Amino acid sequence: MLLVAKEVYELEDVPVIVAGDFNDVSWSHTTHLFQRTGGLLDPRVDRINTLDTRSRLMRYPLDHVFASRHFLLVELRRLPDIGSDHFPMLMVLDYDPGASVTDEEPQPEACDEQEADEVIDEGQSNDRHEDLFTSLANRLIRLH
Repeated sequence: MLLVAKEVYELEDVPVIVAGDFNDVSWSHTTHLFQRTGGLLDPRVDRINTLDTRSRLMRYPLDHVFASRHFLLVELRRLPDIGSDHFPMLMVLDYDPGASVTDEEPQPEACDEQEADEVIDEGQSNDRHEDLFTSLANRLIRLH
């Protein structure tokens, strides 16, 4: 998430939409860091819980759509269950290059860049450990 946020920040005034299942709730520290680092808005702001279709009580907003200030929210709703553990979500955004919501646009805090870099480095280190573990596991499987 933070690698994408840093790339979005580098794009400066280019219209951007980032969407997907981030396996992270919108109120988490990581999601807020993502928003501040990338300067992206969350038009749904916790209004749609997309997981879990199998439970009426335990539902979470894990699927996200973030947009740059160039987009205004037109419509937002959760669609009926389609057999997944996530509900589909419909979001209609209007591209308005003159849109000005800078008061709401997340701004990076002083320590955000350093924290984002540390989280990215830790994730890349974990990936290297997982690659090493996978390599060793594959070798062990071949030995048997």
